[in-house]
Amino acid sequence: MAIIALIGGIQFTWTLSAFTVLLYYGITNIAALNAEQQRRFVSKWVSLIGLLSCLSLVALSVISQIVS
Repeated sequence: MAIIALIGGIQFTWTLSAFTVLLYYGITNIAALNAEQQRRFVSKWVSLIGLLSCLSLVALSVISQIVS
């Protein structure tokens, strides 16, 4: 991460870090949506809202990076 911060700057590094975390949670929500009913901890709608939230935050972080 230090090399990325030196090359791209702090804002780019923060955006990249946020993107990868949101990507991870998005994949997790997709996996939860595909899980069988017996193996599910929460309702399907919770995973769907989580996935939509991750996608929205990724879009907003990319847009803010482009604007600035």
